[in-house]
Amino acid sequence: MFVAITPYKLLNQLDIEHYKAILEYYDHLIIRTPMTTPQLIDWITRAIEHGISKDKLTVHSNVDVFIACAMTSIHFSEYHSALKNFKTQHPQAIVSMSTHSEESVIYAQQQHCEYVLFGHVFRTSSKPNQEPRSQREIRQVLNKEIKVIALGGVNRRTLSQLPTGFAGVAGISLFYDSDNQTLRKFTEEWSNYV
Repeated sequence: MFVAITPYKLLNQLDIEHYKAILEYYDHLIIRTPMTTPQLIDWITRAIEHGISKDKLTVHSNVDVFIACAMTSIHFSEYHSALKNFKTQHPQAIVSMSTHSEESVIYAQQQHCEYVLFGHVFRTSSKPNQEPRSQREIRQVLNKEIKVIALGGVNRRTLSQLPTGFAGVAGISLFYDSDNQTLRKFTEEWSNYV
């Protein structure tokens, strides 16, 4: 499973065109931006009109947008208050959560999330002063029954160092700064990983 995450910025038409061009290389696109609810609804509507499947679009923590756009998936930040019992109210939704510890992975499982993003696995420019998760922490979460997606610093250079057992990879720059050829090579290398 490949999960693209938008950069934390106001998204525009060029972003729609980029994510449409690389559509075959991600399963979910988490829309994580500082945009207002009306701006998000407008961008998501335009993205769908331009051919990005609604089933690939995942709103980040905004339940109002999830409902207004009749979305199929939502991603929550770690321990977000709206996650509690969300699946009870929206049983068909694909729900995921960001995690940084074994405890938060267990919590996501208890809330019936389909998968978690766990990170950061390698050093990353988005968290320059934070140490990556330890090998011990990674082993602990890979023992869980939930799908664990590696986040943070995963690219063609670091993929060979990724501990086995992850169900996929998530990233911002991996998908935002890459063209089809780069992503094709990455997915080929991923098939050797699994």
